[in-house]
Amino acid sequence: MTLAWLGLLLQVACLASPAQPPSERKARFVPGELIVKFKAGSEGARLVAGPTTATDARGSLGPYTERLSREIGLPVEAKRALSGGEILLSLGLPSLTNRLLTEVKKEGALKEATLEEGGARTGGLTFPAVRARQIATGTDAKALTKRLTERLGFLVESRAADGEQILLFVDSEALTLRALEALKARPDVEYAQLNYVLGRLSP
Repeated sequence: MTLAWLGLLLQVACLASPAQPPSERKARFVPGELIVKFKAGSEGARLVAGPTTATDARGSLGPYTERLSREIGLPVEAKRALSGGEILLSLGLPSLTNRLLTEVKKEGALKEATLEEGGARTGGLTFPAVRARQIATGTDAKALTKRLTERLGFLVESRAADGEQILLFVDSEALTLRALEALKARPDVEYAQLNYVLGRLSP
């Protein structure tokens, strides 16, 4: 097969696979979850060594993850101690979506903004979203999400819903990658990685 034919086949394959809406994308990893191992001797490593259940992890690491959240600028919560001194951290997507809801209610072009559990889907997983009704048809969704992103400091996406409604949600994939880089940059972290398991590890 010549290179020209191969290129043509690749183009046809791309055209045959329509892009998915942003709220229904197939994730390459589990959004909202990170696996972290703290360096030996650090406060994080000492705290991780203790809990054996999800409840214990949240209880013993609660104050530490609150401080960690402030330092990296994103809400994280300890979900479960894993093997080898690792800890599963979960991003606070619900709290960020509540902040999004507050900002959406300030938008003059929207009304009846409500929180919708499971309104956004990524890789077969559901995440909270904000549903609102457009006062006038033809709301510039791109300009709207840009304004919200600038005010909130994290990426917001949208998609059209039934009738004159619109769904707005946190870009959970982008937020996870941002948190990953922030954790990797910490001197007390041995490594931080994405969760490539086909499903949530957190309850």
